[in-house]
Amino acid sequence: MNVLKRSDLELTENARAVALRYANFTSQKSDAFLDFASYHETDDAYEIAYYVWVIESTTGVTVVDSGFNPAATRPGRHVLTTITEALRGIGIEPADVKRLVLTHFHYDHIGNIDRFPNAEIIASEDELEFWNSRESLAPDYRSHIDEIALDRVMIAHAEGRVTAIRSPHVVDGSHVVIPVGGHTPGQLVVVVRTQNGDRVLTSDAVHFYDELERRRPYAAKVRRREDLDAAYDLIEELAAAPGSEVVPGHDPKVHERYPALGTDNNVAVLLG
Repeated sequence: MNVLKRSDLELTENARAVALRYANFTSQKSDAFLDFASYHETDDAYEIAYYVWVIESTTGVTVVDSGFNPAATRPGRHVLTTITEALRGIGIEPADVKRLVLTHFHYDHIGNIDRFPNAEIIASEDELEFWNSRESLAPDYRSHIDEIALDRVMIAHAEGRVTAIRSPHVVDGSHVVIPVGGHTPGQLVVVVRTQNGDRVLTSDAVHFYDELERRRPYAAKVRRREDLDAAYDLIEELAAAPGSEVVPGHDPKVHERYPALGTDNNVAVLLG
């Protein structure tokens, strides 16, 4: 996958990209970063934000990830809004969403697919295979899963609603879905061309700005560290052009770096 170059993307149209924050969590650095003790730093509090992303293009609305179901949330998470309310806050009805990209199958990214009854679901074939494998039954993998939500994904796949990909998938002239692996076997990122430059929506391929800039992996079990490092390299390549920016998946600094959209600046920001 590392042979992919930014020049291969052939993005020719602009779309609007929005980040919707639906929950917050106060954690510790030692819980957020793998082998944190090796950095010999103070274990301070660390803020984590939960997002979904919206792309409005000439061919319709793409939603990237569907958040966690409030009924399946983990302790300490503070829910700001539902996914449905967040979308309606920027004028989008879930039933009108044309495509739903599931970047990977952890609980906080697939929790509400039933809210998108008319959407084509785009997911990684490697991800589908892994979570159907015996290996995935190990507790340190399974602890990241909402079993009900995962069942819904597998049912949608059996019904023919899922487009399973193993290589870059061009949605339209404004955005492309790219498998990078690393965080999970089928982790996806989405590159969007906006009027202000490309935005690399990394989801959990890069949770925080510090993760990429300081090469500090997130504290979830990774099958192969070399896959994670290769994902970092590819993301940096995708964001190398002037005006291009990486948008990490869980960093509240995203809300500091981009302007508010609408009246509730705690939820929606315009990425470009």
